Amino acid sequence: MVGIQRSTADRDGKHLDVADCIVFELKDGRVTDGREHFEDLYAWDEFWS
Repeated sequence: MVGIQRSTADRDGKHLDVADCIVFELKDGRVTDGREHFEDLYAWDEFWS
């Protein structure tokens, strides 16, 4: 299962606005893992640095 979203945030004068998706692994109808993938990983890293 895949969830598609847009992440936005403001922090310490920085602004983040990136598209991303979460790929979920399911077992017996329950989420067992979720991995997030970002459209612009460099922007994500810069925001949190």
